[in-house]
Amino acid sequence: MKTPPPKCLAMIICQGVWTHPIRKTTSIMEVFGEVATRKFPIIMPSLTIFMQFIDGRGVVPLVLRFTREEDAEVIWSVEERIDFGDDPLHIQERHVTIESLRFERAGMYSIGVYHDEELIAVRTFMAKKR
Repeated sequence: MKTPPPKCLAMIICQGVWTHPIRKTTSIMEVFGEVATRKFPIIMPSLTIFMQFIDGRGVVPLVLRFTREEDAEVIWSVEERIDFGDDPLHIQERHVTIESLRFERAGMYSIGVYHDEELIAVRTFMAKKR
């Protein structure tokens, strides 16, 4: 029997994430949803995707894909495994930093989170000319 997917409570694009070493609280720095440039292609030195999940069972494999909407080309992808343990109500936080992400041209892009090839969350991102 297939395990039901977790629910994504939040997906935020930002410059970075900092976790307090004692309290374990998270600070999200410089939130943004687009990049503007004079010419393409452009390489973003770094961007971070912060996510929160709930309602998972055991160890859950997820795939993140950054896709150009115009032609569905995947420009970046990674697999993550989240251990929810025995408590599906425990909120799991993850952040992934992408280095040197290349945008060939202006347009709408999306970040999708997939569980067993099923899209469970999506966030759009715009790359545009100034």
